[in-house]
Amino acid sequence: MNEPQESTPIEVIAKDCLLYAHRIGDEIHVYRSVLVRDTDDLYRPVAELVGGAEQVHRETVADPGMGFGRAEVLVYRASQAVAA
Repeated sequence: MNEPQESTPIEVIAKDCLLYAHRIGDEIHVYRSVLVRDTDDLYRPVAELVGGAEQVHRETVADPGMGFGRAEVLVYRASQAVAA
């Protein structure tokens, strides 16, 4: 069996139409409905995964498949401890 390459996205969290998180190399990519807040129970596993990682990108995009038709894209650069 082949091991995933460093740039292969690894899905770590998926809640349809609300929240997705992937690891790509040393980055954590989060795609969430604008309905999902940092303090929501649904977001807690993402907050724990991100930990103290540095946020390097944030934008809101139109997405009719997400709650309220908009999504937030967040990218974090993980430290080696978080990425492991």
